[in-house]
Amino acid sequence: MTSFATQKIIQSATREWLNSSAWANPHAVTLNLQQVVDTVTDRGVAPRFLDEQSASHNLRHLLNRLNQHFHGNAARRFGRKLQVLPVLEGGQHQRLHYHLLIDLPPSVDLDEAYPLFVEQWLRTPWGYGRTHVQECTEDAIWLDYITKLRSKPDFFDSIDLQNLHMPSLTTH
Repeated sequence: MTSFATQKIIQSATREWLNSSAWANPHAVTLNLQQVVDTVTDRGVAPRFLDEQSASHNLRHLLNRLNQHFHGNAARRFGRKLQVLPVLEGGQHQRLHYHLLIDLPPSVDLDEAYPLFVEQWLRTPWGYGRTHVQECTEDAIWLDYITKLRSKPDFFDSIDLQNLHMPSLTTH
């Protein structure tokens, strides 16, 4: 685990890097995860406890569904993806959950986005019924919130690099 001073430096650099990105239709999303699911084994049913790797895989499952919904076959054929910043919070004494800043197509409003997120999240293996989605008119405020140090054992490890997709940062 890195020191608090080091985490503050990483946090500041991360915020500066992320604020340089362009967001056309940003949405702030909070996704809760089940902490335990029953798994069928050769010896019967056993509990399986959530870990960071399973959480990341579960989010990838959701993002694949959303990319397919919004980009159709181009998601698979040409790798078209939604811009997303995923941050995993919790651990130790707090439920693992995700905060996302996700850029949806300009034509998508909250009336379409909210039920889509709820439905698709509940179709994932670890998706839990409490989902929050809102339009993010001030994406810098949401970025500051999801990049806070509180509720993260290690700031750098909280950014889900496996599911991070920020094409606008690489095109400048």
